[in-house]
Amino acid sequence: MRNRWMSGLMKVALAGLGLGFIGGWHGMPSAVTPSTVSFNNLVLAQADTVLAQLHMVTGDAGWAVVDQHVAHTGNGGRTWQALGPRIPTGAFTLLVGLDARNAGIIVETGSVAPFTAQYEWTTNGGHTWHSVRIPYSRNEPPMAVQLLTPQVGWILTDLAPAMTIESAVILHTTDGGTHWTALRSSVFPAHPVWRSEPQGLTAEFEKSGVTFRSPNVGWVTGGNYAPHEVLFERTTNGGQTFAPQSLPAVDGQAVGATDPPIFTQPQTGWLPVMTAHGRGFERTTNGGQTWRPTTALFNAGSGTSSWSFVGAQDGWVLADYHLYRTTDGGSSWTPIAQHRHLPHWTAIDFVTATHGWATTTSLATPLWTTTNGGVTWKPVSARLSP
Repeated sequence: MRNRWMSGLMKVALAGLGLGFIGGWHGMPSAVTPSTVSFNNLVLAQADTVLAQLHMVTGDAGWAVVDQHVAHTGNGGRTWQALGPRIPTGAFTLLVGLDARNAGIIVETGSVAPFTAQYEWTTNGGHTWHSVRIPYSRNEPPMAVQLLTPQVGWILTDLAPAMTIESAVILHTTDGGTHWTALRSSVFPAHPVWRSEPQGLTAEFEKSGVTFRSPNVGWVTGGNYAPHEVLFERTTNGGQTFAPQSLPAVDGQAVGATDPPIFTQPQTGWLPVMTAHGRGFERTTNGGQTWRPTTALFNAGSGTSSWSFVGAQDGWVLADYHLYRTTDGGSSWTPIAQHRHLPHWTAIDFVTATHGWATTTSLATPLWTTTNGGVTWKPVSARLSP
């Protein structure tokens, strides 16, 4: 199976027909590709990037936001066709690509509350789109979206975050996005105190995302980047109740924050974490019941902009303008692709152990591809077709 989540809530900007992409993606092979997008990973990459988001779902097919539209490619990124409703200038978007036919996008307009957020989706490769307004999104824009199947998905949206307390609503759909219902475990504000249903989400600490590996088992992640303030809560009943899940230390340092886990097989998953020393990763081989740290820890000060995982053993991390790879489940990491264009890279996206893409800030060469696991790369002459 393949599961992917992309960090974002990225503003769309385009100069002419030039293409540029940012994002973080993670993979696992499956007949139906679970896909997740959340707002937490690419703050450093956003600053200098011309536009937007890329979700490759096979070696040929993929989705992106281009020229204020969702765009689709069927030839590995060489050409892109603008499809779907026009995205307003200045809108923020969260794009999620499930497979070659199914994709969804959150479009949020307004620089201050009240926000207007729509969920728009396609089931036929982008030729027709449906749209619905997202509930509970007026005070804060939605920050995460996941599609497990074309019918089943979740949205995480904040209501009114405070210094150490943050309300959060988990919306759930079982009909492809037509209707969204708030789970009982959501944290709703109630005067004079903040509350959640018994055994619901904690009202403390910032939330970073939501991921379900099955209709019943899922996690909400986040934290305040300090020991004992990590948010990693698990549900086994479809989000009706959540309970904190403990995590072991990484390199002797307690975990202070988490990003959504990436399940590359039914029982194998990877969990991005933060400690006082920087970015690390933990791994599960029993479906998320327990987690163990991998050996690599990447300096947080230099920025870890993107990571990608496929299968049980293979992973890549783009950190401090270097690309690292593991082929043994994180037991060891090796620097690869030592080339001059790496300082301009913003994200990596692998769909198999050999085939992947990298996006850059360059207008001349915004998209690169590899067919040997990232050892060597060549530019893609990406263009937008009429």
